[in-house]
Amino acid sequence: MKSVWNIGICIGNERLKDVNGKKIHSTQKPEQLLYNVILSSTEKHDWVLDPFFGTGTTGAVAKRLN
Repeated sequence: MKSVWNIGICIGNERLKDVNGKKIHSTQKPEQLLYNVILSSTEKHDWVLDPFFGTGTTGAVAKRLN
């Protein structure tokens, strides 16, 4: 994996919004970013701690990666 990642901002269906279309969380991270971080720094069945869970993107990606 490269040491520099070109990842766009969190947009489209990935961006969580309320019923009025307003962003739920102002600093939601793109799933691809968390995917790269978790994949490059853990092994399957490791624990991932995200003390500022926000919208839960870290947890969702970690679960997908086991």
